[in-house]
Amino acid sequence: MKRILSDFVRSLDGETRVLFVRRYLYLESVQELAKRYELKENNISVKLHRARKKLRKLLEKEAIYV
Repeated sequence: MKRILSDFVRSLDGETRVLFVRRYLYLESVQELAKRYELKENNISVKLHRARKKLRKLLEKEAIYV
């Protein structure tokens, strides 16, 4: 599982990777991320949603259901 998650994070584009890691590993809020990176909250939410969707597909492919 660790390898799958590590490979997944590396597969993300640079901006999405930073947002994903800061949101889900460092538990920063979307509002904090928006302020830090001067992006709209909605833009961040969309990027995170797409990343989660990509992760879900990858996990299902590996027969890991959450």
